[in-house]
Amino acid sequence: MLVITRREGEEVVIGDPRNPQGVVRIAGIKGDRVRIAFEFPRDVQVHRREVAQEIIANGTSAVVAKIGRAAAT
Repeated sequence: MLVITRREGEEVVIGDPRNPQGVVRIAGIKGDRVRIAFEFPRDVQVHRREVAQEIIANGTSAVVAKIGRAAAT
């Protein structure tokens, strides 16, 4: 595991710097909350850990349905 320190607005390049797979940027810091921006091609899936675990446990379609129900309320 790589652990680094970044300030607001700073980035981490993922993959070959000449042709990166993606970029992770610290979008903002407020108190104990950090906003992180991910810039990856659309075919690369990026999930929060709890969503990824739910996909593993229940399958993608069940998670999509759950998110759809939550958005409708």
